[in-house]
Amino acid sequence: MAELNRHKRQVLRQIQEHFNTTRKRRGVLFEQASTVDVYHHPRDTAALYNYITPRRGVAWVPGKDVKFGLDRLAELERIPRLELVKGLFPPAFHAQMEKLGLEVESDYPLLTYGIVPNCDQTPPDVRPVPPASRDLAVYGVADQNGVARWISLNLEGQQPDAAEVRKVWDNVLRGHEMYFLVSHELTLAGGASVILNPPVAQIQCADTLMPYRRRGVASAAIRMALQFAQAKDCSLIFMVGTSSAATHLYRRLGFVDLDNVITYCRPPAAEHDNSHQLESDPLHARNVAQPVPPRR
Repeated sequence: MAELNRHKRQVLRQIQEHFNTTRKRRGVLFEQASTVDVYHHPRDTAALYNYITPRRGVAWVPGKDVKFGLDRLAELERIPRLELVKGLFPPAFHAQMEKLGLEVESDYPLLTYGIVPNCDQTPPDVRPVPPASRDLAVYGVADQNGVARWISLNLEGQQPDAAEVRKVWDNVLRGHEMYFLVSHELTLAGGASVILNPPVAQIQCADTLMPYRRRGVASAAIRMALQFAQAKDCSLIFMVGTSSAATHLYRRLGFVDLDNVITYCRPPAAEHDNSHQLESDPLHARNVAQPVPPRR
């Protein structure tokens, strides 16, 4: 694999730091464990809030540190997961994750709005997205009820946790986040959000409700979110494609592939089977991963 150019490495680090900072604002707790950082939420067990990742700026990650971080998540009754921006680490790193008994849980495209200078991106050859239906209305949330409606889009009609609603609304008031809802004749149809860490912004798109799909709901919400991020002086705007259909839409809206966000997990059967593997395997007594160090 060709070594990442210096500018692209800096961009990927900005995005990785954006993930970590955003989740801390959501109440995620943070622990330093040698060359890895452990993130865990006191109530929410979702993968989004419970993971380990290599510490920023480390030159290498020993296998024992990876194991220690994963064991810490297991102690907290969380599924042991390692999340990172894939391109920050060489193929040897990812090969060694398999030797540690980890499996790829997800590997999602990371896309930026437009081409970021000096990042070796190739614009996709796709057709533009037509304008959304005129009977759709897009508006920003104005209170906690609006936040609750946004969260419910991803809960299949279940009531959102009141503490989570308050935390999200507090972040909206502080200017860290914004949520846009799309309605059809006063009926909620979908939406999108913006998470701000200027000059970086992440756009997330909620699932469009079944009766309103293929009517431009998602594209209308994303376009509004883009305008908001640009008005907040964010020059690096990105999305993570969590499905092939969503990724295809993002590309049609002007997003360009940059890298991937990958998550490894320890299979439940390996929790006890591999408990002594690192100590007995000479390979794992050495450093199992060496991310590309920053140039100076």
